[in-house]
Amino acid sequence: MSKEFLALQKHSTWSLTPPPINVPVLGCKWLFKVKLPSTGQAPTYKARLVAQGFAQEYGINYKETFSPVAKMATVRILITIVVTRGWSVLQFDISNAFLHGDLPDVVYMKQPHGFVDEQFPHYLKSEFALKELGPVSTFLGIHVQKTAHGLFLLQSKYAEDLLNKFGFMNCRPVSTLAALKPPSTLESEQPFSDPSLYRKLAGSLMYLTVTRPDIAFATNHICQFMHQPTNQHFHSLKRLLRYIKGTLHFGLPITNGDLQLRTYVDAD
Repeated sequence: MSKEFLALQKHSTWSLTPPPINVPVLGCKWLFKVKLPSTGQAPTYKARLVAQGFAQEYGINYKETFSPVAKMATVRILITIVVTRGWSVLQFDISNAFLHGDLPDVVYMKQPHGFVDEQFPHYLKSEFALKELGPVSTFLGIHVQKTAHGLFLLQSKYAEDLLNKFGFMNCRPVSTLAALKPPSTLESEQPFSDPSLYRKLAGSLMYLTVTRPDIAFATNHICQFMHQPTNQHFHSLKRLLRYIKGTLHFGLPITNGDLQLRTYVDAD
C-alpha cells in the first residue's frame, strides 16, 4: 500500500483541496491481488487505490470513457514482422503505467484510508520508470515460446485456469468442436437455468481465441445466444470446453515468411 501511495504522489496524481460546495465527492477503496508468476517464482502482492467511479454522473463529473489498449490483431502483426526480419523481442514493464494519462475532467475524491494528509503536498513530475524483463516470455497471459521457425503463442495456463474455475478440468476430452447431430428434444429447447454462468463462460472463451483460431467460429456461434441461452446452447458450450481440455497444447505459430499482402476475391 505504501509503495502504491508513493507512486501516486510521485506522479502528482492529485492535490489536496477543501471540498467544494454542491460538487459530488467520490469515495475510494484499496484493491488487493496476489499475482502468481507463470515461471514458478514467488508470488507478488499488489495493492491498487481506485476511485469509486460508479458514483459519477454523466455530464457532471465525466463526459465519456475510453481505454486506450492495443488490439491483439496489431500485436500479432508486430510479432510477425519481428519473426520475418529476425529481430529480438525484449519485454519492459512501465511502473504505474495507468498514471501517465491525462484526466481532462476535474474529479474530487476523498483521501484514502490510512494515508490522510492535512497538508498540501508538492510533487514533481518524473519520467517513466522502466524495468527490463529480458526476452519476452509471457505477456497478457500469453506464453511465447521460441522455435526453430519463429515463435509459438500459447494460452494453455489461461485455458487450464478457465476449466478449473468452472469445474470442467476433469471432464472427458473430445476430438471435435461440435456434435455431428446435436440432440433436439423438448428439454433441449428450454431456457438454460443459469444464463449468468453461460455468459461468463462465453466471455472467457473470447480471449482464448487470441491464440486459438480453431475455436473462433464455435465461440462466436456460442456468443450469439448470450441474451437467452437454452439447454442446447449450454450443451454446445460444454462440448467446446471438452474439446479445449483435449487440446491444451494447441496455440498459434508465427513463422518466417514474406510480408507481401495478398487478397482473394470470388468474382467473375
